[in-house]
Amino acid sequence: YIEYMDTKRFPRKKIFDIFKYYLQEKYKNKRMDLIIVTDNNALEFTVSNKKTFFKNIPVIFCGINDFKYKMLKGYNDITGVAEGVDIRGTIDTILQLQPNIKKIVAIMGANYTSQLYYHRIVDLQYEYRNKTDIMILNGLFYGKDSMRKMLKEIPENSAILYLNLFKLKDGTLFGIKDSIRFIFNNTHKPIYLMWDVMLNLPGVVGGKITSARLQALSVVNFTRKILYKKIPIQQLSVITKPPTEYIFDYNEIKRFKINLNNFKDSYIVINKPSKVYMELEKNKQIVFYLESFMFIFVILTVLLIYNIRKRKISEKRLESENIQFITLLNSMQDIVVMKSPEGKWIYINKIAKDFFKLKKSDYFGKTTEELMNKLPFATSSFSEYVSDDLVWKKRKFFRYIQKFKDHNNKNIYIDVSKIPVFNNDGTKKCLIATGRDVTEYQEMQENLILAQKMDVIGKLAGGIAHDFNNILTVILNNAELCKMKLKNNDKISKFIENIIFSTERAGLLVRHLLTFAKKNIYKPVEADIELNATIRSILKILKPLIPENIQLSFLSSNLPVIIHVDDIQIEQIITNLVINARDAVMESYKKEKRIEISVNRVFLDETFLKECNKSLPPGEYGMVEIEDNGIGISSEIKGKIFEPFFTTKLDKSGTGLGLSTVAGLVEKNNGILFFITKVNIGSTFKVYFPIAKGIRNTYNNSECISFGKDEQAVNTNYKVLFVEDNVNILY
Repeated sequence: YIEYMDTKRFPRKKIFDIFKYYLQEKYKNKRMDLIIVTDNNALEFTVSNKKTFFKNIPVIFCGINDFKYKMLKGYNDITGVAEGVDIRGTIDTILQLQPNIKKIVAIMGANYTSQLYYHRIVDLQYEYRNKTDIMILNGLFYGKDSMRKMLKEIPENSAILYLNLFKLKDGTLFGIKDSIRFIFNNTHKPIYLMWDVMLNLPGVVGGKITSARLQALSVVNFTRKILYKKIPIQQLSVITKPPTEYIFDYNEIKRFKINLNNFKDSYIVINKPSKVYMELEKNKQIVFYLESFMFIFVILTVLLIYNIRKRKISEKRLESENIQFITLLNSMQDIVVMKSPEGKWIYINKIAKDFFKLKKSDYFGKTTEELMNKLPFATSSFSEYVSDDLVWKKRKFFRYIQKFKDHNNKNIYIDVSKIPVFNNDGTKKCLIATGRDVTEYQEMQENLILAQKMDVIGKLAGGIAHDFNNILTVILNNAELCKMKLKNNDKISKFIENIIFSTERAGLLVRHLLTFAKKNIYKPVEADIELNATIRSILKILKPLIPENIQLSFLSSNLPVIIHVDDIQIEQIITNLVINARDAVMESYKKEKRIEISVNRVFLDETFLKECNKSLPPGEYGMVEIEDNGIGISSEIKGKIFEPFFTTKLDKSGTGLGLSTVAGLVEKNNGILFFITKVNIGSTFKVYFPIAKGIRNTYNNSECISFGKDEQAVNTNYKVLFVEDNVNILY
């Protein structure tokens, strides 16, 4: 049975669903002895349905591009032969046959198979940057008309690297022959590729070829062993490196005047003419060589007579080449810096001038150390990870990521390469440093890691929230019942009230954890609160958490500080900051350990708000200041303390969520978080919130909080049905 899954004309996911239903209906009463799949989409479909639809049926594959064992998802009844196209080998072939080639244009389609080669060709583009310019024409970004225009604009002295042009952005589809003809008719450049089924087409010179015929023979051999020799498929290993061979088309070699004598490896020539024809061609070449020799002899004689003129022409040509070289460097999108053997800057291209904001008079003849004060970066962030001395000593290429900070204190990551250049006698000539801005890629990596961490805590929070809330409900219900039974015992009731208060706070912590993990079941309730009174109430809970050897003090403001925020979230902000200060003080070796909390009303101007990157109006703000004399925060980790899961606890007991949660809650309440720190001196965290609108300065310095009388229960004759699956809650 033969089935065709047309994923080149239709979306893969849609075809997968339709094709699965089609196969289930067609073969529901038939038992397959063996499945053979060709191409990546067919293998992916078969493996994804192996457990349910193709269970216990051996599978043989071929024509798989960029094969990895993880494609088989651990199934041991799948084997086959990978299509190991050698892109690097074909590029080397182009450079051997046409050593003066200036540009190699890699053409690929929008289809899935072609896109498997994209990252490989990008890596090779960087690897071969000193040998040739590799340009990529990706069908994901071009329709038929725009692709035709790009092909016509390919410069002379270029070659085509064909990577399967079967589909374009606008939905245009090509067969194998049509795609080759489309390229050649619009470029008339030599085409190199890696598949034997595409030979004998106009413009196709050849390359390092993977044979489809040999892959098919391998599949036939596997089939015979499984069906007739009854060899278990588990004993047949995947062929990951199928044989390849260099094959060239004689007609195209002649068309593009390519000399096969430049090629060092053994090769096969197809469409080669008879020996008689070759002999005639050989004699023509002898005559041609003789005529060429005479012509060269005459030219040399003339050049010898006009030796002085020749020297002047050479000097002008050298000057022109230097201009071309400088023009090429200035057209590059990468930073280029050239240093003398003594480490002095002697040339930078246009991109480097814009990046470093330097003129020639600023940098020429100066070392990196001398330029520190002129560069638009913090000196502490410009330390070289790989020194020039190490590059000269090792006499090899180095590549690393360099981190900078711009004038807005934003991180910039540069992919730096350092290359030592030596004279023919082995002495130092110059050192070339290049750089490429990879900030966006680096930030994507960091965001991916953060998203993975957040997903972990989200799953953890969602898993424990229900059970933990049930436990808290049991504690709270029993405490409430005890309070009702002990109405006249004020001493014991006070302890029970502490249990109730702490239990309710524990429930709030669970809800905050879910909020932090993006599983928000808690809706903030904003209200006008007075900071002095709020902090006094928080201190009642915090004092038992602070050891006796730490002095915890609170300095209230002379005027009331009314802000419009969520009081529960403010409590969590203050609590986390005080606990963080406690841990910092505990790690200090000072005899006098202290934490000071103060509240004030301050005026924030535009300059301060701009430095904090906040688009808030200038005006009066309420400030909470928490100061400690702990170990402080080193400059290396200042930028990381608000990252989720980052902790410096020596005993590894920290979760790394405290300051991250604080930063998020301050942002939600339209506030500003600011800190000052010195190592071994201490840290001060300041939190600013706008004064509530409509509040006038007519309050005295009281807590401005009143407590109403408890409401009396009303006796009724109603019956209430309470349903609960937890026995402890029912009690």
